[in-house]
Amino acid sequence: MPTSKPWTRTPPEIWQEILKLSISLPLFLSVDPASYGFNQLYKYGDLSAYWESERSRNRLRRVQSSWDVYLRRFSHRFVDLVDVEHGLVPPSAIRCAIRIQLTRCFCSKRVVDLSEMRESLDKIREDGTPEPWKLEMLLATWPDWGDRLKKHWRLFTHSHRLANLVVLFNVTEDLWTTVDELRCRLTFCTRQCELRGALPRDLSYLTTLSLYKHDRSELPLSMPCLRHLKIWMEAKLDLVGNFVEWLRKIGPQLESLIWDDDDDDDDRILDLDIWQLCPNLTTLRSPVYCSIPFPPKNGHPIEHFILTYQYFKFGDQECPTCKERHGYGYIEAPPISSFASAGIKTLQLELLWVTFPQARMSARTSYTLNEKLCLHAQTRIHGITLVDQDRSTFEDVVIRLLEVRSGIRKRFDIGPKDMLFF
Repeated sequence: MPTSKPWTRTPPEIWQEILKLSISLPLFLSVDPASYGFNQLYKYGDLSAYWESERSRNRLRRVQSSWDVYLRRFSHRFVDLVDVEHGLVPPSAIRCAIRIQLTRCFCSKRVVDLSEMRESLDKIREDGTPEPWKLEMLLATWPDWGDRLKKHWRLFTHSHRLANLVVLFNVTEDLWTTVDELRCRLTFCTRQCELRGALPRDLSYLTTLSLYKHDRSELPLSMPCLRHLKIWMEAKLDLVGNFVEWLRKIGPQLESLIWDDDDDDDDRILDLDIWQLCPNLTTLRSPVYCSIPFPPKNGHPIEHFILTYQYFKFGDQECPTCKERHGYGYIEAPPISSFASAGIKTLQLELLWVTFPQARMSARTSYTLNEKLCLHAQTRIHGITLVDQDRSTFEDVVIRLLEVRSGIRKRFDIGPKDMLFF
C-alpha cells in the first residue's frame, strides 16, 4: 500500500492560510495605508497590484476543486462602479467588495443604471434586515462630476452599507454628512475639492487627513492618532495665522506635513520656524508664502523634503556641475549641502522628470536628458536621492526609456499611479 507524501497530510486549514497569504494585498486593502510610511502612500492608488493578485488567484483555482471553492470567497475584493455600469461586473459584487472606486467615464455604453437599483443591491437576512456590506474603502478618482457622481454616492447613504467604512477619498457633501451621522471610525480621509462645512465629529481614529481649507473654521484638536496631514490654503494672513495656532497644539504629533499653496503667489507673508512647531516631522512640503529657517537644528528627524520652485534657479544659466550654459533648474537656495547636513535622504520634485522644469521655462529654452543628469548629479554628490512626483529616480526613467527603445516596454508611461493620495 503506497504511503502518502508529507504534503498530502497537511491540514486544510494550513493550505487555506497559505492560499490566503499568496493573494494578499497588504497595502492596497489596508484601512490604514499610512502605517506603511509616507513614501508608500503613493502606491495606494496603483491598481496593478490588485490585478496581479487576481491573476494568481485564478491560476490557483485551477489547481484543484477544494482550492477553487475556498478562493471563490475572495472574488470582487475591489470593484469599480464603472465596470458594473458597463456590465463587466455583476451588481451583486458591490456588497461583497472591500474597496469600491468610481473612476471618470464619459461613454454612453452603460448597460446598468445603478441609481435605479437601490434596495436590490442588498442581501436580506431571515429576520428581514439587510446584511451589512463588506465595504471598508470608498474612493472617487475625481471629486466633482455633477449629477452622475451625486447619484452614485446616494447608493451609500444607508447605515448597513457603511457599517465597516474607514477610508474615504474625494466625497461629496451629502456623503460627508452621512458619515458624520453614522460616526464612522475613519482612519484615512481626503477631500480634494472645496469643503466649506465642518469635518465629521468622530476623528479620534484618524491617522491621515487631506483637505482644502477656505475659511477660519477651527480644525478639531481631538485627533490623537493623526500623523500625516496634507492641507491647501490661500495666502491670507488671517487664514494662515489661524492654522499656525492649530499647529502649535497638534504639530508635535505630526510625522508628515504637506502644506500646499497656489504656485502663482510669490509673496512671503510669514516667517515660520516649522521645525519647532513640528519637531517630529520626517516629511515636509512648506508653502511658497512661508519662509522657514534652513537647515533645522541638529537632531531633527526630517528625511524627505519636497522642493517647490522657490528653491530653484531657472533659465539659461551656467550649470554648476558641467560648467556649460543650458536652460534647466538647479537647486540654489539653500544649497544642496544644507539639505545634506540636515540629514535629508530624499528630495522630491513636484513635477515629473519628463516635464521638469518646462513649466517655468520659455519655449525657446532647450532641455535634454543630459541636463537632467546634471541635476541628478548635484544631489548624488551629497548622498541624496532625487525623485520626481511619481517617486521615480533618474535611473528609473532612463531604464524605462531604454526598455521602450529595445521593445521590452510598449510605451513610456508618465505621471502618477491611478490616484495620488498624498
